[in-house]
Order: sequence, then structure tokens, then C-alpha cells
Amino acid sequence: MLFDELFRVLIIYLALIIFFALLGLKFSKKAKLDEEQKRVPKKIYKICPCKRAVESGLMSKLCIYSGAICFMLSLTNLTLIANLNLNNFIVLFLAMLCTMLGWFIKND
Repeated sequence: MLFDELFRVLIIYLALIIFFALLGLKFSKKAKLDEEQKRVPKKIYKICPCKRAVESGLMSKLCIYSGAICFMLSLTNLTLIANLNLNNFIVLFLAMLCTMLGWFIKND
């Protein structure tokens, strides 16, 4: 149809954003536990760019903005064009999940 390739790319993009956000969230929580227990953190926790992005707030902004843009694009395509494709609904779900994950990272 009209935007099938675009929505396939958005599915992959949102899945990668969610994966990296969850990975960075896990590493940042482990690093906080290591600091509280006065243990030496492992090497991968120190050099992981996902952890740094979560701690600096970049990952939460990326999740929230990407999720909001993909959400609006998916809803526009569903309502105005009436393209009821499975990829649209997958992008809609992943966009909501990405936005909620961004707010969770921001509040954490």
C-alpha cells in the first residue's frame, strides 16, 4: 500500500529504541546497586553508551519524542487514509510502549 515500507522501518526503529532503553535501564540500575554495595563495577557497565544515555536523560527524550511522532503518524494513517494494515497497529502499540518507557526512565 502507501506507507508499507515506511512502517516496516518504523517497527525496526522503535524495537531497537525500546531494546536499547531497556538495556541502558538495566545497566544503570546495576551500576547504582554496585555503588551502594561499594563493589567494583564490571567493565561493561562502565563503558556502555546505553547506560550513559539513560543517566544523562538523552534516552528518555529520544523515547518520548520518537514515540509521539510515530504515534501521530500511525493514527493519521489509520484515520485519514483508512489504511487498516497490521503494520500500522504494530507501530501504534510500539509507539505507546516507547513513550511509556521514556516516561519511566525520566521518573527513575
